[in-house]
Amino acid sequence: MKTLKTIILIIAFLPLKFYGQCFSYVVITTPPSCPSCCDGSITIDSLTGGCPPYSYTWSNGSNTPIIYPICFDSTFSLTITDAGQCCPDTSFNLKIASSTSLNEYEILYNSFIVTPNPNNGSFTIDIDNIENATIEIYNISGQLILKEALLKSITPINLKENPKGIYFVKIETENKAIVRKITYQ
Repeated sequence: MKTLKTIILIIAFLPLKFYGQCFSYVVITTPPSCPSCCDGSITIDSLTGGCPPYSYTWSNGSNTPIIYPICFDSTFSLTITDAGQCCPDTSFNLKIASSTSLNEYEILYNSFIVTPNPNNGSFTIDIDNIENATIEIYNISGQLILKEALLKSITPINLKENPKGIYFVKIETENKAIVRKITYQ
């Protein structure tokens, strides 16, 4: 059986959509809540292609599409196989990058507030340090919905023309990025 291998370095915790020879899937990562915490997760979602059902083989022995807990600076490998062996196995490594430093992480994390959350499609981003910052908003499938420079510390956002659901708000400065999950209901 032929195996397709991919290596993924997770730096920004956004949904990532992958298209393989036969499979397509979304990798959703939830970061650990702090640099020394081990409470993050990785989920394989929207898997299509091949001949269902699928089997998952993680390097830690798990056989579900979700792996928990994950820490910063850890590596996992996953092999996905379809039941009828209609497609080559898809195998990849996930490397969760180490956080910058506790102080830099906490400063950026605590300076970025989204209110209200959950919301009705309208919310406000409040960030203390906006020098050279950009905002990106992604839907649950990893599609970029909005990208713009942050020009003021309080920025109203309107997603009402988009479907209700889970979105990821990424604020990026020159050398740091932080992502918050929001719910539009």
